[in-house]
Amino acid sequence: MEDLTTILVVDDEEVLRTLLSRLLATPTRRVLCAASGAEALERADELTSIEVALVDKNLPDMSGLQVVRGLKARHQDVAAVIMTAFPTTESAVEAVRLGLFDYMSKPFEALADVELVVDKAIARVHQTREDERRRRELEEQSRQAVASAQAAAASDREHQAAYDQLTGLLNRTSFVVRIADALVLAKASVEGRFAVLVLDLNDFGRVNDSLGHTAGDELLVKWSQRVAGLIRPGDVFARIGGDQFTLLLHQIRDATEAVEVAQRINGLSLERFTVAGRDVSVSLSVGICASDAAYERAEDVLRDAGTALVQAKIAGKGTHAVFVREMHSRAVEILTLDQGLKEALARREFIAHYQPIISVESGRIVAFEALARWRHPKRGLLAPDQFLGRAIQTGALAEISWQIADTACQEERQLLDRYGRNLGITMNVNVAPPLLMRRGFVADIERLLKQYRLEPGAIKIEVTEAVAIDNTAVSAETMQDLRRMGVAVCLDDFGTGYASLSWLHQFPVDEIKIDRTFVARLCSERKSHILVGAAVNLAHSLGLPVVAEGVETEDQLRDLRAMAVEYAQGYLFSPPMSAEHVEARLRRQLTGS
Repeated sequence: MEDLTTILVVDDEEVLRTLLSRLLATPTRRVLCAASGAEALERADELTSIEVALVDKNLPDMSGLQVVRGLKARHQDVAAVIMTAFPTTESAVEAVRLGLFDYMSKPFEALADVELVVDKAIARVHQTREDERRRRELEEQSRQAVASAQAAAASDREHQAAYDQLTGLLNRTSFVVRIADALVLAKASVEGRFAVLVLDLNDFGRVNDSLGHTAGDELLVKWSQRVAGLIRPGDVFARIGGDQFTLLLHQIRDATEAVEVAQRINGLSLERFTVAGRDVSVSLSVGICASDAAYERAEDVLRDAGTALVQAKIAGKGTHAVFVREMHSRAVEILTLDQGLKEALARREFIAHYQPIISVESGRIVAFEALARWRHPKRGLLAPDQFLGRAIQTGALAEISWQIADTACQEERQLLDRYGRNLGITMNVNVAPPLLMRRGFVADIERLLKQYRLEPGAIKIEVTEAVAIDNTAVSAETMQDLRRMGVAVCLDDFGTGYASLSWLHQFPVDEIKIDRTFVARLCSERKSHILVGAAVNLAHSLGLPVVAEGVETEDQLRDLRAMAVEYAQGYLFSPPMSAEHVEARLRRQLTGS
């Protein structure tokens, strides 16, 4: 017989305890009661497991929140629900910070609502435990697989050097040898024509981030086993690193045959995989290089297939590209751009343009967001979409972000010197992920403020949900240190998929910025209107002001004003502008002209 689910009801009202006991007890659930906090904690010491605790906020001997702390110290995964006859926003926020599952008002509007909350809480606890069990199981499987591979490698050094230990496929070194052999055959006979495919799993990082690296490894193994079933005898399948695989097709007619294989593999990949108890699917980007008499080196064939892969990824997920000579020219352009980025950083060619942030109530500028532009010596002023992608790939993004922060602080100092301390303008500075994670970032910000004689409140750091969530411990500590120093933190791109109520209590911020994609559809899609309203209400319940970005129409502004959104930015007010135009705009605001 399965273990009973235990529900603990803690309330000093006997009538309520009796009612909940009768309501929630089933053959698979037992309901235990306590009339005080002390009695509840005594019961918790005696029990091996508590799944759900319904706790009155005000008990005779202690507060319900104190009881919850004690219960969680004894049973970490308990789903706690606070009950109170006097709900307040402050109580709700405190409950969230404590990690409660839910919060209910007494008297209950409907007993069915109580049952629903309890059912969801039990489901959450069981899912959490199942995820943990599965994680431990996969870790054990992984340890056993590694142990087995190590034992085999000890007796067979040659095998270890030639094969990928995770998937059992050939590794990169061995695959290059096979291409070299294929080149020899291709020169000897027309029937020796071949093609090399480089296969890249799209969004594989999403699986690692959401389900963990063990789940990612499980996906790679299952995917490679499925694809291996398509490979003809004599063709060569290999893993050359990370989520990148290669395929050598022998005796093909032309590149069309390789394209057909790529399409079949992509179709097979889109079918669901069960990983860590979840259903996932992947799509592929495929680069294809067909054999050519001009090739002398195996590495050149693999290089050109990789170049074609880059073009396929640019075209979109689930696509393929066949290498043509023009792609090599494009690769040279990218190399030139990468070198130009290095030189631009050394010459400080990156400048800031500023987009105003407006008070919805007064219409006055209250802040500027500093945005990167590249003053290219030959191509003129370049927008971010013309260089940021490569800056991310080459690791230059952190330094670009820092130079823009430095420029914004310098130009704010100049504005304060001209117009006085009562200017009332904040500079919002975007912080790139690698910059936020950089050791000593907070100390660098402090030195920057001292260098330009700025108060901490003169700047505001903008971080995206993805930046914070990618490295939870480091980003949370960094944001806390910034706020303790007096530098405000704005959560950018809110609503794009990461943040939640429980997440916000780990990453305390001072302001939330609604992503432009929701604002753009605010007046045309009911769903977007609801989502924006919910995000605004959530922010306000936590005492956080809201900025809506991407505002382009009066109708959008009207709806945002009705939602009590405090601030807005977008082309309705102004596009990003140079420092000279900023000064002119502020001069008009200060003089009223």
